[in-house]
Formats: sequence, structure tokens, C-alpha cells
Amino acid sequence: MTSRNISNHPILSSLNRLYQETKRLQQKRGNWSYVFEDATGLYNTVSKLQPSRILEFGTAIGFTSCVMALSSPKAIIDTIDLDEVNITLARHNFNFQGLSEKITTHQGDFDNVIDRLGKDYEFVFFDGFAPEFGLLEKIYQHLIPQGVFACSNLSLCHDSNVTHFLGNAAIWQELPSIEQANTRIFRKHPSV
Repeated sequence: MTSRNISNHPILSSLNRLYQETKRLQQKRGNWSYVFEDATGLYNTVSKLQPSRILEFGTAIGFTSCVMALSSPKAIIDTIDLDEVNITLARHNFNFQGLSEKITTHQGDFDNVIDRLGKDYEFVFFDGFAPEFGLLEKIYQHLIPQGVFACSNLSLCHDSNVTHFLGNAAIWQELPSIEQANTRIFRKHPSV
């Protein structure tokens, strides 16, 4: 997604500066936190679902958190990142966007932070490297029945346990993907 696409979106255009700053920071720091390139796809997905509780893995400096907050006005978001600089910048950006009351940042390792959070999320967005199987099991436990899990970077995952788990039609229904199929979306079956 280019900044031009964001600029043309009636709601996301307010995030154009944050998108550009995320790109600059990534280049300046050699940061492994890449900019999520389908803000419109993420916005549309969350907008259709209108979750009230969202959990995000991979805050970076807050771009996708802001996209989700704007797409579901009633949502409360918990977002996790290991990098202390990212968290500091994200908090500044949430305040600048007027979203700091909706978004809570958690600095630390994904696997440790999730253990301190509640288990009633309606939408979970994973934008880290690729989830490890143990973390994926925890994510599953934190989703409500019929909750939705969006996961980027599965193409980078070479763990057959992850692939098998997400491909299990008895517990997941796969929904249309976003980000040119780089982010896959799954709905937890209600009976599981």
C-alpha cells in the first residue's frame, strides 16, 4: 500500500503522517518492524466485525493499532511489542491521534505478556515475524468462540505444527485473506 492509497481513504487519510514516519523509522533504525501494507484491508476487515476487544502482537509505532481503533470505534485494544523505543513512540502517536484512551500498550515478550491478559478477545491481529506454536495455542485460548485471528507472515513459518493447527477445519474457518494473501484470517468455530 502506498501513502497515496491512505490519502484517498476518507478515514485513514489522518494516518498518512504516521505511515510515512513508520517507513522512515524502519529505514533509519534498520528496524525489523515492517510497515503493514494493507491498511485498507485491515480497516475493512475490522470494520465489518466491529469487535469490542482487540489484541495486537507487534505494535511497532502504532500504525495498525490506529487503523483498528478507527475502524471499530467501540473497540478497546491491547497491543504488545518487545521494543521499548517502539512502545514510547506508539504511545506518543496514540496521544497525537486522540486514541490513547482506547489503546493500552504492553512492553515485553509476546509469550509472557499474553499470560497477564484476559481471555475474551473478539479479534487478534498478529503482525510479528511468525507465531510459534506455543504462542498460537495461547492466542487460540484468548479468542472467544467465533473470534477472528488475522496472522501475517505465515509464509515465513516453517513449523508443521502451526500449519496443521491453522489448517484444522474442525476448529477454524478460513476467511478471505488481505495484504495480497500475506495475511490470512481465521474464525474460531463456535463449538470449540
